Order: sequence, then C-alpha cells, then structure tokens
Amino acid sequence: MSPPRRRRGSSPVPHSRHRSRSPYRSRSRSDSRHRRRTLSRSPPSSHPRPSRQSPPRSPLPSHPHRRSPPHSPLPSRPSRHSPPRSPLPSRPPRRDPVFASHKDHPDLPPNLRRLCEILSSGSHSLPSLLDNSGIVVTQSDVEVVLRLSYSHPDPALTFFRWAGERHLNHMHSCYSWNLVVDMLGKNLYFDAMWDAVRSMRDLNILSLATFASVFGSLASDGRAGEALAAFRALPMYGIRRDTVALNSLLAALCRVGLLVDGRTVLHEAALVGVRPDTDSFAILLEGCENEKDAKCARKVFDEMVAAIGWNPINRPAYDSFLVTLLSSLDDGFIEAMRFLEDLRQHSCSPGPKFFRAAFQFCLGKCDIGGATALWEDYIDRGVCSPDTAIYNCIIALCCKGKRPDVAFRYFDEMVSHGAFPDSDTYNSLFQVLVQTRKAREAVAILNEMLKNECLPTHTNCLLAFDTKDPELCIKVWQCMLEHGIHPLEEAGNLLVSLLGRNLLPEACKYAEDLIDNGVKLSSANLANLKRGLRKINKDDIHDRLLLKWKQR
Repeated sequence: MSPPRRRRGSSPVPHSRHRSRSPYRSRSRSDSRHRRRTLSRSPPSSHPRPSRQSPPRSPLPSHPHRRSPPHSPLPSRPSRHSPPRSPLPSRPPRRDPVFASHKDHPDLPPNLRRLCEILSSGSHSLPSLLDNSGIVVTQSDVEVVLRLSYSHPDPALTFFRWAGERHLNHMHSCYSWNLVVDMLGKNLYFDAMWDAVRSMRDLNILSLATFASVFGSLASDGRAGEALAAFRALPMYGIRRDTVALNSLLAALCRVGLLVDGRTVLHEAALVGVRPDTDSFAILLEGCENEKDAKCARKVFDEMVAAIGWNPINRPAYDSFLVTLLSSLDDGFIEAMRFLEDLRQHSCSPGPKFFRAAFQFCLGKCDIGGATALWEDYIDRGVCSPDTAIYNCIIALCCKGKRPDVAFRYFDEMVSHGAFPDSDTYNSLFQVLVQTRKAREAVAILNEMLKNECLPTHTNCLLAFDTKDPELCIKVWQCMLEHGIHPLEEAGNLLVSLLGRNLLPEACKYAEDLIDNGVKLSSANLANLKRGLRKINKDDIHDRLLLKWKQR
C-alpha cells in the first residue's frame, strides 16, 4: 500500500470498493499531479473477519509521510459519496500537544525502555533493529510502548506492525488499536486514522471509545464539521448513534472552546433523532464556564429548561451556569442570585462548587453583607452543606472586616458540619487576632494550629512582632526556628531588640540562640546589649557573645 498523506478532509464515510478517492479531496491541478505519484488505496468496505490460521497483514502504512494540508477541508465539488456539508464554521488549528515519553518514566522495565529508545532513534532500519534486540513482546508491552511513542508516529506504526507479524500473530488488543487511532489523530494523520478505524470495523473491535478519540483529534484541529460528519456516520461502523455518543462529541468540542459548534451539534443531532439529556447540557455549560461566556450560557440554559425542564439532580449544569455568571459579568453576583432564586422556586439548587465560587467572589469584593445573606438563605436552611473551603471564605471575610467574634462563631461550628480547619483557617484567625492586638488569644490559636500540624505564614509571623508582646513573639520565633520559616534573621533580630528593652537576660539568651543556630545577629543589637550589660556590670556576657559572633 502506498503511504497515505496527512491532509485535510479525510472522510469518515466508508469508501466504495471501486472508488479510492477521498470525497473531501479538492481537485486542484497540483493535487492531481501529486495524486499520480502517491495515490493511496483505501481498504475495501468489507473484509472477512481474520482467523488465527490466516492472519491478515496490517492495513496501516509503512511511513505516513507528513504533508501540509490544503486550506479548505471541504471539497470544491461534492462527491456522491460525501456526507452532507456541515453548517459548522471552520476554525484555526490548535497548538501541538506535548506527549508523554519513556524519559518521563524512570521505573519503566528495561526491555520496554530499549524498545522506546529504538523508536526514538530516528533509524531507517527499524525492523532490523527490533529483530536484533531479541525482545519478545506481549499485547500489554505493545500498549505501553505505543502510549510512550506518540511523538514518533512513523516508528510507532512500524513497531505495531512488527509486533503483530513477529510475536502476536496480528492479534493486537482493542486498546492497542485505539492507541494507534488516537496517535494518528493527535499527529494529524487523518487518512491513516480512518484506515485504522475501518480496519477495526472489519475486525469487529470498534467501540465508542475509538470514536471519542476521533472526535477529540478532529476537534483539537478545529475540524468541527468533520467531527459532526463522523457522528452521522456512526451507524456505518456498527456504533449506536445515541445520546452517549452525542455527549462524547460535545465533550470533545467544548474541551477546546468550540461552544458555537457544540450548540450547532445539539440541533443537528435532534434532526437525526438523538435527544440530549442532562449531561449534554452540563457539558455545554461547563464549556461556557471555561470560556467565561455568559451570553452563550444564558442561551444554553434557556434551551435546557425548554428541552428537559427543571431537574433537581442536574446540579453540575446549574453549578457551571451560575459560576459563569459570577465570573464574566460586572453585576454577576446579582444576576447569579436572581437565577439562584429561580432554581429554589423550582425545588432545584446548585452544588458546593457554586457556593464556593460565590463566597470567594464576596471575599474578593469584601462584600460581607452579600455573603451573610447568602449564608442565611441557603447554608443555614440546609440547601448546601458547607465544606472547609466555604468556611474559609466566610471566616476570612469576617476577619477582613475586623469582626473576630463572628469569625470564631463560624470557626466553632465547622466540626459539626463535617468541615475541619486547615492552615488557611488558622492563619485568617491568627492574623485578625494579631491585628487587633489580642495577644493571649493569638497564642492560644497558634498553639492549636501547631497541634493540628498547620503553620503560620511568614507574613503573619512578622506581623506578630508588631504586637510587642514578649510571650507571643517568643512563641512565634520558636515556631519559625523549628520549622525553618523565613526570614529568620529579620524575625530573630526583632525579638532580641524587643526583649532588650525590659527583659535583658531573655534578650541575651535569644541573641546567643540566634548565633548558635547560624542566624546573623545585627551589630546594632550587639551594641545595645553591650550598653545594657555594662550598666549591670555583666561585661563578661557581652564578651562571650562577641566571641561567638566573631567566630560565626
């Protein structure tokens, strides 16, 4: 078989036995000259299923040479074998993906690593190298090597064919075939990809997972029209064209931001009798959320209500819709609250995802009134059970508003809702206590924080020294020193300076502690200690400190 070309417009519709020309192939003069040189012949539309006694040769090309695709994926003159023209707009190609490699897996078995190295070597005599390696492969070995060879599709196909001929009697696993289809699609070898799909159909091993990969590859290259044509052609490959297949196509389109195409697919699917379900609209609304497209989200939401009505179990869709409104509009919070009330009137509600986003929005806007109202209307009434992230937002908001009493009320009820404080919770409370000069309470919360294996941030540690409270400052310094929280030098010198005013023995003790732990004691602090010690005739203590200081 001549090597098929990498080009736009390869058709998902099975070719006839007597016509090998792709129905999507444009008929330019230059293409005609090229076709005479490298015309590829598609496999027949039907083959007898292979037996173990007479395994078929692999239908895959030896070297699918790359070629720049023409500008248009659609034929200049439709063939009678072509699927209907798609109303979907064309999109620019997407950025090439980064593939996994054997270099990313240090624990790879030596024989498989050797195979991957052979495939990535760029050698032109791969079959000989593979034969000389003396490695015997199994189906699972082929799967692993293919997964790690997406960056080298030509050698990977050679290896696939070699493994089938030499070791597996052409009995590759379904997963290996799916990997081949996925690898070809990801590398834009769409003609070869469809050859592999047709071969899988002839072997009776096609599944919807295969077409999920096809949809994803076409969508990633901006070929929404061809993805829809593949969806229409599913029955020709023995795959049910149902809602599950529709959702697979929608997920592929929305994953790369083709929202308009996704909505068009929804309407096109209805024309062939495929009805969307709750997952269909949830996928579209999640795509709107990723693109922050509130206008499209409203349209999809209206279509969803018209098609399937209000459904309490449709929380993922409601989550995505309301989060989209929050993140893409200036008055997003008000708009989201209006739709939230509509949901409540229809006995529906979003999940924790929206409430986390809503409280985070209020935190960013310092809107304690909106957060309090949201909490009273929905959390207190049991619409949503708050988790740690939701509690952290409302506690941080109260702390920003210098309302530690309210913050501690939420803090005290966390455990009763199954939410447990984390480092963010404790740091918010510790910060507000330090800022309001409540040193005793700050020491208590610091002790609880450390008991629960949480640490204060370096900002909060330095902030604690502003309280000028010796007990708190000593506790913070010990925590910083034990856990290596920087800046140790700045914090340690602040502590010595603070203690040197009224607690000279303690100041000397922690000055020596700094030096012993390799933290630089400032010359200004050393001079202040010298003056204080001279007044009480303790020059020997200063001399000992000075000697250690110089040795360091």
